[in-house]
Amino acid sequence: MIEKLLGRFSAVFLIVVFTMTIPYLLGNPTRPIFGKNSLFIQKIETQYFNNRPNIEKSYLEGVSLIKKSKCNRIGLNINGDDYEYPIWALLKEQKPVIQHYPVDNITKVYYEFEKFASFQPCAIINTNYQSEVRVQIYSP
Repeated sequence: MIEKLLGRFSAVFLIVVFTMTIPYLLGNPTRPIFGKNSLFIQKIETQYFNNRPNIEKSYLEGVSLIKKSKCNRIGLNINGDDYEYPIWALLKEQKPVIQHYPVDNITKVYYEFEKFASFQPCAIINTNYQSEVRVQIYSP
């Protein structure tokens, strides 16, 4: 009797929970399932910036500059809430070594290790400008 009641309760609970997720699944404004901006239609590169479209052009231009330079040692000089993932995703074909550079916070002590201390980037991506990425390329 109790097992049957628990089984019915579980089924009703799952139906209610699933029903509650429908608005979030179908009504997500940044990753819609339907329409001209559907996640099935929109390019993945554009989807990276759905929450902050004002930085897309700058990021894509910066990554393009790095790709043209064939640099694979990239320093990141970014703030805590800046987008880092699109940089990794857009450069993944180059298999780059990407490290935060320069580091001037509490984790700086780890940069005394040889692995980090010897890192010399050939490009630095700087996002410390309002809605803009700046890339500096260094000759080897």
